[in-house]
Amino acid sequence: MGDIFSNLYGYYVEDIHNFLNSDSNILYISGFSGSGKSSVLKKALESCGKEILNFHHLCFEKTVADDFLLSFYDTFRMYALKQTITLSKNPEEEFVQKVNFYFKNLEFPAVVVIDNFETVPDDSDINDLLIHISGFENVKVILISKNRTCRLSQNPTISIEHINFEKINFEQFKKFVSPEFPNVQMNVIEKLY
Repeated sequence: MGDIFSNLYGYYVEDIHNFLNSDSNILYISGFSGSGKSSVLKKALESCGKEILNFHHLCFEKTVADDFLLSFYDTFRMYALKQTITLSKNPEEEFVQKVNFYFKNLEFPAVVVIDNFETVPDDSDINDLLIHISGFENVKVILISKNRTCRLSQNPTISIEHINFEKINFEQFKKFVSPEFPNVQMNVIEKLY
């Protein structure tokens, strides 16, 4: 199955690796539902060859900036409990400043993944938060969405790369799957598709 994955999605994994090594702040991954965006990103992060802290937030309708902050704070605590990172004492008592302080003082590279970004309202607090976080030295932000266009791309202070997952047609799918399963009947391959 590894060869099928590589043949179908290998160039996307390579594009994600290139982004992680670039000067760009944000990667916007778009594509229709079920196209493999989240799975390919997970594979790319696992195979990038370096220790990366992963802050993942799955959005929903009515997501607000505090949802992101709580999710990020929980992830910081989880990494601290695993002794992957040490959370320095923050002189600030405000919750927002704590999360900001932790991101600012990260010793490891970090990726902030915002999944289902299309469900997030076009809210200046959320946009400003994501742009702010993407400005930290060790932090990359990856937005996953079903929408082809990224509303943050109008901001001149950030550099955004874009990967669009195209739908694979049945002939392409069959071309990659059939050699891996030579004894499988065509109706099974059609069901897999």
